[in-house]
Amino acid sequence: MFPVLLPSWHRILRGAVMTVMAFLWVTGAVHAQVPAINLPNDPSAGTAESVEQTDEAKELQDLLRQLDSDEFKTRAAASEKLARISNRELQTLAELTMAHSSAEVVVRLMAEIDRRYVSGDPDAERMASAALESLAETSRQLMAEGANQSLRDHWYKRVEIAAKNLEQLGAVIRYGSFLPSRQMGIPPEGGATLQIMLNKDWRGGDAGLELFRRLSAVAGPLSMRMSGVNIYLIDGNPLTPDQKARLTEYVGQNRIAERSRAALGIKPGTGLGQGVFIQTVTSGSSAEAAGIRPGDLILGVVNEEKAEDGTVTRKVVPIQDFDDLVDRLKSYDKGDVMKLQIVGGFRTPFGNFNEDQIEPRVVDVLLKGWEDLDVTP
Repeated sequence: MFPVLLPSWHRILRGAVMTVMAFLWVTGAVHAQVPAINLPNDPSAGTAESVEQTDEAKELQDLLRQLDSDEFKTRAAASEKLARISNRELQTLAELTMAHSSAEVVVRLMAEIDRRYVSGDPDAERMASAALESLAETSRQLMAEGANQSLRDHWYKRVEIAAKNLEQLGAVIRYGSFLPSRQMGIPPEGGATLQIMLNKDWRGGDAGLELFRRLSAVAGPLSMRMSGVNIYLIDGNPLTPDQKARLTEYVGQNRIAERSRAALGIKPGTGLGQGVFIQTVTSGSSAEAAGIRPGDLILGVVNEEKAEDGTVTRKVVPIQDFDDLVDRLKSYDKGDVMKLQIVGGFRTPFGNFNEDQIEPRVVDVLLKGWEDLDVTP
């Protein structure tokens, strides 16, 4: 789904040791207090055994000393061993390295974490992601800078993993395209990247909202990129006003929209007074399935009342504008049928329509949910 770019740690390996010797002795033994994000079936969730009292920890301490040895052969052998240790051991090693004074050891460790971050191994990528996100917040400057460098270099991987984690917490994700800019290793300037829908099934709470911070490469509130990430808060979602405010802080107001449980799948054009002129119809949407086309004009919603004798009376409730239509959609659910009065045949907002299509018609629209729609290219 996402491209794999070559790691850039060769730059750090070449320059970090020389540039950070002034603070070699700095100890950063305290992780920043980042809210824990416990995901379903996440083996890393829960209470971890203290790494200071186990035989494994002692072996890893020996490995750290070997990586920092004055003898080249010892360091080389230790580097090979570093590449072979398990993902869990590497995560433990990262914790032990927090108080290690050697910049060279830190750089070698960070390079290995970076390698596994884009290895294609789901377990390795999950471990590396957790390690990098934590280390990026540490007070150990060299480790924090290295972790942030990895997250910037592999922004697409960070977005991908965050999206998967959001799905585990109940968000509905629709993937778009990073083309054409993703080959250059920079966030996209145009084209949809992700649609994220938070509906009644969202169970992320406060901690889950932290995942949206990891979308900063494509959703920073100060970014000039208007596309990238669109977030839809579906009617019935459990977000509190405070949580909505935090979400706005993380991604920017222009990327968030509140929507009803059902979706028509249209975009309005320039108005003709009363009603909603349809500029585009989303592929695969409720509107497309009902035969609604660009150029049609929605005049109203048709309500039907059935008398005791079985007679059905239709009453047309005029639609004032697009906002009025959105408000009326809030009373419908996915799977309901919405009857619309439509005038068809308009090709532009100012005319050029076929005379035989001026007569209004009633269209039955079987409503889909927002989660049924694809990302707009």
